[in-house]
Amino acid sequence: SVSINPFNPFEVFAATSAGDVYESADGANSWQVNTRLNKTDIREVVFDQNKEGIIYLATREDGLYRTRDGGTTWENLAPKFKEYAGSLQFRRFMVYPSKAETIFWVSKYGILTSRNSGEEWEPISLVTPPGSVDIYGFSVNPGNNKEMYYTGSIQDRSTFYRSVDGGVTWETRKLPTKQTPTALRVHPEEDGWVYLGFTTIVKK
Repeated sequence: SVSINPFNPFEVFAATSAGDVYESADGANSWQVNTRLNKTDIREVVFDQNKEGIIYLATREDGLYRTRDGGTTWENLAPKFKEYAGSLQFRRFMVYPSKAETIFWVSKYGILTSRNSGEEWEPISLVTPPGSVDIYGFSVNPGNNKEMYYTGSIQDRSTFYRSVDGGVTWETRKLPTKQTPTALRVHPEEDGWVYLGFTTIVKK
């Protein structure tokens, strides 16, 4: 995963599946090791575009790491997930683009949200019980955090869910294919435009 600092476009972070995090201060002309997480599989490195210094590392099975000082020190947020079974197993991660420190963590458990960069978490109430479906598609309207979407998959059966009241109530839609929905995006400017990408899961 590669991410560019929104406050300084010459600063670039790159993270690997081996747990290494690299940093460049000159637009990727030269690199140095920022930190190593002992072979932890890092899936995403993401900046909070509304608050300088906050960066996240989303890992495959070890939860979320965070820095508030631009990468000088990192904190493992895994202990803050302990009451949510399966929440360390990553599915999707989203930093809400319109409000600082608001993040969403999608895992085997379900969907959690935090308004203070992961210090405290609360589950979003879903139609599907915790751990009952694989949630690979998730998105929130950048202009309205009450409008959110997710997909729930059980083997080759998937359903599309939409809420306009922050998860209090949900409505469902049938999908146009039996492929597995894995990418979901809400258009940042066009009201009602939602994009959903699919893939075929290879069965072992």
